[in-house]
Amino acid sequence: MKRLRLVQSNQWRRALQLGGAVALATLLLLAALSWAKVNKAPTVLAAPANQASSVITIGATLPLTEPGSVGGGEAMKVALEIAVDEINAGGGVLGKPIQLIISDTAGTPQLGAEAMDYFANQAGVVGVVGEYHSEVAMSMTVKAREHHLPVIFAETWLDDITALGYAEVFRIAPVASEVVEVPANYVEELEFDNVVIMTDDSDNGQSQAAGLESALTAKGISWQTFTATVGTTDFTSVISNIQALSPQPQAIFTLLSGVDAYNFEQQSAEAGLSPSADTVCIASQNTGWDPEGFWQNVPDGNYCVFRYMGPVQAHYNSRTLAFATEYISRTGKSSVEFYAMEAYDSLIIMADAISRAGSTDPDAIIAAIETTDLVGAQGRYYFPYGSSNPVPGDVPVYMWHQWPDPYILMLQYFEVGQTPDDAAVVYPEKYRTHGLNLIPYGSTGPQTVSTIDSSGGTLTSSSSSTTITFGQDVLTASTIITYTPFAFPFVANCVSDTLASPGNHYFRLTATYDTGQPAQPAANMSYSVVVTYTDEESSGVVEDSIAL
Repeated sequence: MKRLRLVQSNQWRRALQLGGAVALATLLLLAALSWAKVNKAPTVLAAPANQASSVITIGATLPLTEPGSVGGGEAMKVALEIAVDEINAGGGVLGKPIQLIISDTAGTPQLGAEAMDYFANQAGVVGVVGEYHSEVAMSMTVKAREHHLPVIFAETWLDDITALGYAEVFRIAPVASEVVEVPANYVEELEFDNVVIMTDDSDNGQSQAAGLESALTAKGISWQTFTATVGTTDFTSVISNIQALSPQPQAIFTLLSGVDAYNFEQQSAEAGLSPSADTVCIASQNTGWDPEGFWQNVPDGNYCVFRYMGPVQAHYNSRTLAFATEYISRTGKSSVEFYAMEAYDSLIIMADAISRAGSTDPDAIIAAIETTDLVGAQGRYYFPYGSSNPVPGDVPVYMWHQWPDPYILMLQYFEVGQTPDDAAVVYPEKYRTHGLNLIPYGSTGPQTVSTIDSSGGTLTSSSSSTTITFGQDVLTASTIITYTPFAFPFVANCVSDTLASPGNHYFRLTATYDTGQPAQPAANMSYSVVVTYTDEESSGVVEDSIAL
């Protein structure tokens, strides 16, 4: 394994020198010393005035001012407002409306700790949701334990948040270790054994590279890291050095940021290095976060693969669709950020737990959260490890009170100008949308051969087969390879080769097939299929996709 510095000497990340625990303590101390105490007036999403004396009060923390991630905080705030309106429109909790008090942490640990003190000592909240920054969440976990206050963190990745094993702390966000692992797991599935990492000399670039190197090494995958100075515009020498390698890398990971990533990826494509038939382009996360910027700056970036957080539209269930519609209406945005979904879901889960607990007693709420089983905007929520089922020795300790199924995806573009919702989910298999773990470079990819808008169509299932009817044509699914209803209540009844829940379900069907397969689907033909749908009999619209 090699680290090659082509521009200037390495500047090792201070946190890596200090070690994980010391680095975290230093980070929290520096944050506390760097930011004077600020008393920020909380935002109260109040119940109607005539009911204000009898409410269930829940706290939330978000970064709404700098140096926090204001864009993330604002998106999460809108999501929480939607959840409050929805819960109160449905009768509230325990027969009372909920009141949400939002405290701005500005991304600083000190303000997170102060918010928890305020919630417990003055506001009388019964639970806390939200938060975007891991460092803030770490300061809040200590206070959650001190005040015995249940917390559901929405978008905080640091392993230690749940690894501490505190009874009060739950998380529905991805775990940092697993986020790092997914790209390495992906190339392992592709059976690659030789890759290149392209990073920069920033602390973040070095940290990401170190994490990826460690994950690849653990899998026996050979890697070589090249490092450029932040702000490099001409990557000709780097690309030439990569092209001189023998054997050529099977994949190139781009860990650069912003325009640096775009410059490297486009120049690499122009040089015929990657993406190509021999070398897979694993692009920076900018690719998914800003697809318009990616295509403007990397017009030759088709077939690039990239990591993406949160569900794409192919995974949406009825709750996702309803939330997305309302969120887009309120914000004017064209899509929904995954951290907005997380914020919405964190409050939905908390309200559900209080309702099932039948009490605002913290022990009762914690016990109820542990037994959560509901469908939110991101899918079915549950917590497999808690007080009644401790984390076993062969499972990472961070799985304590951790949702195990966050969407950490690898997507691939196969047509110029696509968005993440158009791209193929190629990894992991349980969320795969096009039946392939890699669309070959230069191929046309999966193609839509028939789109049926069948408001009068039905999907009828029995214990032995599934028949999909639209108009006068019938496709009989003799074998169901994978059925993934994404957390609908009847998922437990679904077994191999059988679509459970007999009955009729309205649907809109898109049939797809891989290049080279018969060009025309025919009536009364048998196919191996993957069926995904949301049960929406009342509205008459269900999304079904069949991979032929």
